[in-house]
Amino acid sequence: IPSVKTPNYIFKNNGDLTFTKMSNAWGLNQAVHSRGVAYADLDNDGDLDLVINNIDTVAFIYENKEEQIFKRNFLKVKLEGARQNSCGLGGRAYVYVNGKMQMKQLSCERGFMSSPEPVLHFGLDTTSVIDSVKVVWLGEKKETKRRVKANKLLVFKEADAGLPSSKETPKAVKTLFKEVANGLFDKSFVHKDSSYSDFKNFRLFHRMFSKELPAIAVIDINRDGREDFHLLNSWKDKSTTAYIQQPDGKFRPSNQKGESLAFGNFSKHITCMAPVDYDKDKDVDWFINDRIDYDHYPKPAGNYLLRNDKGTLNDVTDSIAPGLRNCGMVTAAIWVDYNKDSLLDLIVVGEWMPVTIFENRDGKLIKIESDNGLLYTEGWWNSITAGDFDKDGDIDFVAGNLGLNSVFRASEKEPVTIYAGDFDGNGTNDPIVFHYISGKNVPFVNRDLFCEQMPVYNNKFYTFENFAKANFNDILTSEQQSSSYQLKATVMASCYLENLGNGKYALHPLPNEAQVAPVYGIQPADINGDGNLDIVLTGNSFSNHYEYGNYDALGGLVLLGNGKGNFKATSDEVSGFNIKGDAKNVVKIFDKALNANLFLVPQNNDALKIFMLNAKSK
Repeated sequence: IPSVKTPNYIFKNNGDLTFTKMSNAWGLNQAVHSRGVAYADLDNDGDLDLVINNIDTVAFIYENKEEQIFKRNFLKVKLEGARQNSCGLGGRAYVYVNGKMQMKQLSCERGFMSSPEPVLHFGLDTTSVIDSVKVVWLGEKKETKRRVKANKLLVFKEADAGLPSSKETPKAVKTLFKEVANGLFDKSFVHKDSSYSDFKNFRLFHRMFSKELPAIAVIDINRDGREDFHLLNSWKDKSTTAYIQQPDGKFRPSNQKGESLAFGNFSKHITCMAPVDYDKDKDVDWFINDRIDYDHYPKPAGNYLLRNDKGTLNDVTDSIAPGLRNCGMVTAAIWVDYNKDSLLDLIVVGEWMPVTIFENRDGKLIKIESDNGLLYTEGWWNSITAGDFDKDGDIDFVAGNLGLNSVFRASEKEPVTIYAGDFDGNGTNDPIVFHYISGKNVPFVNRDLFCEQMPVYNNKFYTFENFAKANFNDILTSEQQSSSYQLKATVMASCYLENLGNGKYALHPLPNEAQVAPVYGIQPADINGDGNLDIVLTGNSFSNHYEYGNYDALGGLVLLGNGKGNFKATSDEVSGFNIKGDAKNVVKIFDKALNANLFLVPQNNDALKIFMLNAKSK
């Protein structure tokens, strides 16, 4: 039994994929040791009451007063199944009202030895008549009742249901995207990563950094007028595989000398490759990052501007782009003429750094440090793209971040911070991540990991309790704080960065559907042919800290733009753009033979996915 009694939690669904804690407002604020909860309409007034089982005290019964306060309508659906499944377990009820649908599946497991009543309860707000109620049984039998009045118990019997006829079989919906079989490759590409775990040697890390490949970049490698792409599969190889588009539209790995790229002389840990002819000499120059210096994290490992001098790549970072090398741990970059002076500028984002612009001034890339609305956008950014999303004639950005579905919540008032230094005096770097929980700034890792990394703290924090009660200044002295390398993140949402004109930008979080996991790939295109730029997103991360599990809620997403800087998410059923793996990017490449744009999605430890629009995009 835990030593500390704590209140239970109840959250209100706001209807937009967010929830609000209502424990105090709804009366569930008693500190107890609870072990099970069930709900039922105990007083038959149409709302759900709660029964909570507790240890060392009586069970709690909470009467729901909703019917007396709000007088909202409801519908209860009871299933009477056949044979042994008399309660109809597994049956699904669909309630349709004014073009909206609620669905519930009957399942009576709710926590430890707890079960609700076998009745499906639907809240209807002010609706008095339901358009239709459909029940689908486990054997796929169906029954529909129409124009159902609210505030009643509606009974469905499996014996009255029937199997759908061929006339009732719905037609297949034409999706925006369709997946293309790997017939475009002689051999399917499947990325295979090593089993190495960063946490084995770096116990204070909040995530693994070794799982961010493959990296991909689209370019006409052999100058035949067809787009090709480079794929970087491994940090051990440090060289790309060049995939050349053939006249028949297929892609084959190149065996020509000089078509693959070797970056090993410059960077050890590349995750970002951005090609460009920045000096306009008709060959391809490159920006590449060095993602991490493991032994000195979070200090920048270095970024590189590589000029192509007749086939030889030379590092010209310090002479052409002063400030670029150590501007931060860059994760993504794009080349775009953001200020319309006919010169390509470099926009970079990264971990613990703001969205940063290097403006091209007569061939020199100069970091913009004026207050343009981007200076205080420090985040854990993973991706960025550009386009005129509000159709006002200037260039806006969309940047992918960690998202809002994690333990890390950040703001200017309560940022996520990192303090790095040799705090235990053993000659090694100790990067400690702090974040706020209920207004208190606490380490991300628990006491065991903290003390395994720095054993000297075993004597200071000899119990979990005194570690939990320690405040920030108990963990790091003022001397340790002042001598440490410090960074912060204040923005975790993936955002649309609106160009306000005159070099100013405003951040707008993307819809909540885009905040459920980290966004690693963004590709703009007019997906539905309405003349407005839309956004294709990919993401997830299977390299999160093992105590918190994977970020895997983003199964590929299409956001349709309205030409005014607003976006609306489409469902998987409509988009057809479904990627359930650890997607690391999405790029668009034009296939001449197919006369169509392909969308390539590389995945860590998984197959390369290829999608094509069912209608032409722009």
